[in-house]
Amino acid sequence: MTAKAPIPAIDDVLIRSLFGRLPPPGADWPAEAQAAWLRAAVRVFSVVYAPAEAPAIEFNEKTGQLRIAGKQIDAVTDTADTAKAA
Repeated sequence: MTAKAPIPAIDDVLIRSLFGRLPPPGADWPAEAQAAWLRAAVRVFSVVYAPAEAPAIEFNEKTGQLRIAGKQIDAVTDTADTAKAA
């Protein structure tokens, strides 16, 4: 059996910690928690990786809009953010 090559990103403490926060497969994971994790991922990736000309992932804290590679993804907002806006 051939050993798998190491994945360099896993060696980064921020990325390892971020992925360690994911719930186990099949577990309940509310949309609010998913949005919080995605926001954290955007921040971690922007710290770990050098910025490109245009960010590949953008999250607008005020509107809850997520764009990946310039394409709009359905907005997800935290319950607390929605309550503040109401």
